[in-house]
Amino acid sequence: MPTRPDDLAVQTIELTKVFRDFWRRPKVRALDKLSLEVRRGEV
Repeated sequence: MPTRPDDLAVQTIELTKVFRDFWRRPKVRALDKLSLEVRRGEV
């Protein structure tokens, strides 16, 4: 079902979060291409 932009309370498209380290340790990828839609009234 198509969603109108004003129906969405929260939307992410391919969200990626990487935590970096200053001491040459490996980076930690917490999220990788997360897509999410929360419509008004769902929460």
